[in-house]
Amino acid sequence: MAVLLEMSIFSISGSLSKSDEIAKVLRVLQKNGYQPHLNPMGTTLQTQTMPQALKAIELASECMDTQRYYVIA
Repeated sequence: MAVLLEMSIFSISGSLSKSDEIAKVLRVLQKNGYQPHLNPMGTTLQTQTMPQALKAIELASECMDTQRYYVIA
């Protein structure tokens, strides 16, 4: 089975530019063996199982250096 995940994650506070946050998420995902593809409104990646997709969301949320952030997956 294959799972195609599209997600957006960013802080609700701080600066208007979110490029540093997104770059950090992409680096962490790549470091953990994922191959994320950045799109204008989110990031897509393919996994073999749903637990792997959920782990990617967990890794991305751990990158947030704020208490309030928005995630859509």
